[in-house]
Amino acid sequence: MGNDINNLIDRLVEEHQGVEPEPNPLVKMLPLLVGVVGYMASVVVLIGLRSDWQAMITASATYQIELLLSLLVGVSGMLAAGWLRIPYTKNQRWIVSAALLCGAAFVGFELFRLLSEGVSLASVSAFVSCYLHSLYLATLPTVALVMTQRSGSTTHPYLSALMGVFAIAGFAWIGLRLTCEVNLAGHNAIVQLSPFILLGMVLGISAKRLYRW
Repeated sequence: MGNDINNLIDRLVEEHQGVEPEPNPLVKMLPLLVGVVGYMASVVVLIGLRSDWQAMITASATYQIELLLSLLVGVSGMLAAGWLRIPYTKNQRWIVSAALLCGAAFVGFELFRLLSEGVSLASVSAFVSCYLHSLYLATLPTVALVMTQRSGSTTHPYLSALMGVFAIAGFAWIGLRLTCEVNLAGHNAIVQLSPFILLGMVLGISAKRLYRW
């Protein structure tokens, strides 16, 4: 019996393969964050900046607040997506809470715009062009983010999907507001938000399959 146990222990030691612990989420997410921002900036340049972008940035408080809130949503969503990759990561709860707060602030601001400005849409051509811009901006970053999230072991698939949408939508919204010249609240909310609502629905429906261990 003693020899059998010793042989079993020796065999287990020989077959043992060390497992490297997950690095800090920033190690995974910062390169992705830089890559996503760089990609979207390149797409914006290729599409072309709106003719009045400088005047809007310097003179329109609404435009400035939108860009700031969308930046906060993108950054906080990306960080939360990284922290959710690893179960029970330190500070996970408050980072996710910060992302949810930023998302709520952005949605609240857009609802305020809709109530104060009314729902009005631009021409069909502007609708189509802005919608296409959202696809150019968001498609590849979404794939890259989902693959990064899948490399972890999240215990919150639906929340991970939501944070992924926050991350992509936040940065893509900035790109859209820099390329699409329409400033109507209804157009901005419906045309520029609807692709990301659809993205959220798709990721939400398939979250358990996408983010399973």
